[in-house]
Amino acid sequence: MSTTPVPASRSSAPRSYSVTSCPCRCSPTATDTPPRPPPTTTTRTNSPSLRSGRRHHTDTAAPATRASLADRLAALLTDALLTAATTHRTRYRAIYELQLEAVRRPALASALAGLQDSSIGLTADHHGALGLPIPAEAIPTLVTLYGGTLFVLVTTPVDCINRQLVEPLARAIVRGALPDVGGSTTR
Repeated sequence: MSTTPVPASRSSAPRSYSVTSCPCRCSPTATDTPPRPPPTTTTRTNSPSLRSGRRHHTDTAAPATRASLADRLAALLTDALLTAATTHRTRYRAIYELQLEAVRRPALASALAGLQDSSIGLTADHHGALGLPIPAEAIPTLVTLYGGTLFVLVTTPVDCINRQLVEPLARAIVRGALPDVGGSTTR
């Protein structure tokens, strides 16, 4: 999502306005709420940016189809993988180092198992907040495939990582985790 600054209003209270390109590729909309955080962060369901996004799409959103679900999820995963493999690269390398060390240390393995369980719950909540009807039984597979793909990306030279590399991987994750969704995941 791209954001272009727009001059603040003349009111005495400082406000930050922006013009945001909506992920659904509709026309840009002016907003006084912060842009959505990257897909790798947790968002409260009741945040102002999510509420305004839901209001925005109330009249413009087409009913979710199986194909659009696959495309929306693939786009979300593409953006998340790109951000994680570039901007947050060091963070995810550290996580993978901890996971490898946990093989030798049972206490660390136990602590990381709890984090894995909570990440599945957070992922389900995030998809629900975005209106993505992902079946609960598919989320562990989705998280596992995402994690494996991210591991490959953070061990690939950063200058080789781009949308053309990541998008087919994200589409493969969707096909692997949600084989019955079908849709246009093979562009």
